[in-house]
Amino acid sequence: MKMTKRILSAILILALVVSMIGCGKTNTENEDPNAGSGTPAEGGTITYAIAGGWATLTPGYWCTAGNYGTLVWAQIYDKLVNVEADGYSPRGAVSWEINEDKTVMTFKLSEDAKFSDGEPVTAQDWVFSAQLMATEEFGAPDYTKFCVMIAGTDETGLWDGSSEFGFKALDDYTLEITFKEPMTFDTFFNSYQRYLYVLPEHCFEGMSAAEIAASDFWTQPVSSGPWVVESEIVNSTLTLTPNPYYHLGVSSLDNLVIVVMDSSNFASALMSGSIDYCYPAVSTDEATALDAVETVTVETSELPNNLWFFCISNQKIPDARVRTAINMAIDKQLIVDQLFSGGAVAVESVELYGSELYNNDLKSNYDPEGAKALLDEAGWDYSYTLKIATPSGVRAQIATIIEQQLEAIGINVEVSQLDIGTMYSEMHGGNYDAIMGGGPPSLDPLYFQSNLEYTNINTSIVKTEDPTYHEMAVKISSATTEEEKLQYVMEYQQYMHDQMVVIPVTAVYSYAAHTTRLAGIDTDMSVSFNDNTWEWYVAE
Repeated sequence: MKMTKRILSAILILALVVSMIGCGKTNTENEDPNAGSGTPAEGGTITYAIAGGWATLTPGYWCTAGNYGTLVWAQIYDKLVNVEADGYSPRGAVSWEINEDKTVMTFKLSEDAKFSDGEPVTAQDWVFSAQLMATEEFGAPDYTKFCVMIAGTDETGLWDGSSEFGFKALDDYTLEITFKEPMTFDTFFNSYQRYLYVLPEHCFEGMSAAEIAASDFWTQPVSSGPWVVESEIVNSTLTLTPNPYYHLGVSSLDNLVIVVMDSSNFASALMSGSIDYCYPAVSTDEATALDAVETVTVETSELPNNLWFFCISNQKIPDARVRTAINMAIDKQLIVDQLFSGGAVAVESVELYGSELYNNDLKSNYDPEGAKALLDEAGWDYSYTLKIATPSGVRAQIATIIEQQLEAIGINVEVSQLDIGTMYSEMHGGNYDAIMGGGPPSLDPLYFQSNLEYTNINTSIVKTEDPTYHEMAVKISSATTEEEKLQYVMEYQQYMHDQMVVIPVTAVYSYAAHTTRLAGIDTDMSVSFNDNTWEWYVAE
């Protein structure tokens, strides 16, 4: 299999948090990993399969759409930067700087950026978009995840319109963002960008936030990103055409089609050519089979960059001893051996395994007998049924093994298979005790923090009111040296391990598979939902 080197250096990124920084590679400098794989064809259609639905084309609904919403919205609406394997490169912004105390970021925006109706994208559009998210009448459930850190919002992240808001247009193409507490580029770009997309203020003139939310604009939105919506069957098929004004380059494709498909069908669909790419990546065994197929290319990550974890509601299971007992009952190495054929490792932290961010001092405490004793000590009600939700595919397989191992220590378990959106919605609604979660660790050591924020209790998965995670996150963001930051990152992981509201299970190597007719793709970028789709083309 083709090995793709992914340089994941937190040191490199931390060096960027000084005054004015270079902004990485320009679009024309990006290496094309498939250059020379075929003559570019003019036109054609690429089909991109994803394992879950996007729920809505209105950004701000990550808590119901999950990463699949992020992936789709990033095709239609522009973000400030692209997250790459070794740093950040321009998208809506061409350069960025941060002040000394890390509370103010300033972005120089592209003066070439235009909406799909030809109108320029300005700093005021970015201000409008952030203010809309923070307005209660707009109804975006993710406002607490993003806006709570923005100056001028209340303790829940809402803005009443009277205070000075933390987004400011210094001129048409200079955007300033002020935060309540120190923020790093790592955290902002890797973790919070998924909630911020630029919308066309001119399309909503004279409309209230509630009217904007109810508008039919969202069925075929004016685009700021590389693609325009041609047609949509919600959570099934999205057909996109190129934005003729996209400033990073207009796609040569006729269409990009995003389809929802059970991940168990990805490999056969790639073999048949009915899809060209998929998210999430295929399994180890599927990658081995696909590697023998002449019309499919498989690229393997250098580090295990896809994490599967068992996420427990702190409100439903408030006793840390019970959560620790659950962790002690799970034989993670058995899961790795049975399901991943050597393509994964058992882990004890949500940080990227194999990187300097990972706390290697955290060791497995697999001990079923000790787990039983701890349940007894905590006064566990053995008549209670622990309700677990999971999507289909590999997460369902992991959940089945966990079900067996928990029942072996006396916990009654009921596992339900739901689609991704329903799973998150039901978990947020308090209808399940735990879910099987998944996603890629990033350059940001705090990428998981939004799920642990006591300020986000209404939209977080674990619903904890413990302020300690927030306090430790501030220490990490405020660190002045790399050594100090890494020390705090290790302490942060130790506290997570002690509390066990999230139980990391296994980190899996990513096997990005795509057809050979799809060229121009950078699969490293796809890991962080930053597909360079406007550069994709059909190779003849």
